[in-house]
Amino acid sequence: MSKKKQSNRFYNVSYPIAIYLMFVMLVTQKHYITAQRSMEGNLKSSTIYSFNDQSIRKNDDRLIRTWSRVWKSFGWNTVILSLDDAKNHLLFEEYNERLEKANVSWIEQQGFFRHLAMSTVKEGGLFSELSIFPLEEVNLNDGHRYFLQNEGNFTCYDASASLLSGNHEEWNRITSLLINNIEKNAIWSFWKMRHSDPTSIIRLFKMYNVGMDVSGKEFDKNICEHSFMVNFDLKNMKYPSSFILSWLKIRKARCFSNRPLMFTFFQPKHGFFSNGDRDLLEVWEDTWSEAGWEPVILNLGNIYFTMFSLNCLKFIFHFCQTM
Repeated sequence: MSKKKQSNRFYNVSYPIAIYLMFVMLVTQKHYITAQRSMEGNLKSSTIYSFNDQSIRKNDDRLIRTWSRVWKSFGWNTVILSLDDAKNHLLFEEYNERLEKANVSWIEQQGFFRHLAMSTVKEGGLFSELSIFPLEEVNLNDGHRYFLQNEGNFTCYDASASLLSGNHEEWNRITSLLINNIEKNAIWSFWKMRHSDPTSIIRLFKMYNVGMDVSGKEFDKNICEHSFMVNFDLKNMKYPSSFILSWLKIRKARCFSNRPLMFTFFQPKHGFFSNGDRDLLEVWEDTWSEAGWEPVILNLGNIYFTMFSLNCLKFIFHFCQTM
């Protein structure tokens, strides 16, 4: 067989195979892009937004980091909106003028600016004040479920309007309504607006509220039945981040174990754990766990938590009594 015939025969066989392989690659790439876009959609729908104006010291940086870290640990993406986001809204100047005319203080104005900022988010979504923390893990559908609660209609989940959701159109509808119902703060305006038109806002209260005066009653068994969100009263908390992290730590130990709790305290000398420290704590945890206890390790940050409670011993006594 001549070289030319061999070449033609190879061409006749390889060309259809190449076309087929190209087709398979295109189909595979299409499915990959579709899956990637679906994943990106899930990520967007599982995003939680909050608002902070850096020009005032209403919220310290540690609280912001704590809020973001805890939400991320439960599977959410976090975005902190700012005054710059609010300024991108077409109604910002008009809002600013009306708020000044109504003598609304600068701090209380932030409650109105958060709505302007959220109204610039094209996907809409779930908004949380920095006092709101999750109590359950998010799955791929959770963000979509919260985001499209009541088919995307504007929904409020607590009496203080600290957790809100809606699509882009709904956020802008509420923002437009608020500007004509300005009171001394956004919450008063919110409920004035709803009082005049009960259908304007859907209420679906699912919040567990925690004040700073924590006693053993805060950790009775019905706390474990609340698996949505928790709202901490930050007004008079001197160390909110330490308080919140301690409360979440003890709730986790209390609600996800049927065993009595055993506490210890360990604070590294220079703030960093050595390998020896970790080994010691691991042995302590394993020993108490094997003996039927649920070990909980407290540190210096947790001291501020017990300052607001009756005392640490009362916690331990209460936990052991109610098991």
